[in-house]
Amino acid sequence: MKRLSLFRRCGHAPGVRAALDAFGPDAVAADQQALAGGLMAERLGVPWATSATMSAEFTDVLVGMPRVADRLDGVLRNLRSRIGDPSGTADPRFSPHLVPVFSTTEFVGPDARPDGQIRYVGPSIVDRPAGSDFPWDRLDDSRSRVLVTLGAADTDVGRASWAGA
Repeated sequence: MKRLSLFRRCGHAPGVRAALDAFGPDAVAADQQALAGGLMAERLGVPWATSATMSAEFTDVLVGMPRVADRLDGVLRNLRSRIGDPSGTADPRFSPHLVPVFSTTEFVGPDARPDGQIRYVGPSIVDRPAGSDFPWDRLDDSRSRVLVTLGAADTDVGRASWAGA
């Protein structure tokens, strides 16, 4: 394999296309929530893997919400028609080639998707960085605390997301 490109947060199709054109990868690893990676790889005929850090979509969470499921299907069809291969059939959240899921079948449960390309690889765990410059001493211990997170440790996206907050 010549190269492997990783598009974890590159959700903008022009940037993904430019990177694919520049690097010419043999395969792409695209985050499950960054749909442009899989759609663009499919459009260009490059095999891709979907990296899934959350296990929620591996059960039929929308079974009781058919209108939401239909809306989501429409959004995915629209994305495919704009940036993907219009004749493609793969759901960009689930690569037909490989889907490493950072969870276990025991955690996902008995209703987990049975698709053959899904590989439950367990959690991705690393040591936490030592120390923090957060001013913990300024918090009032008598009040509740709320953690607001983007769901991933991505400083660049976080800065852009919170710019107007």
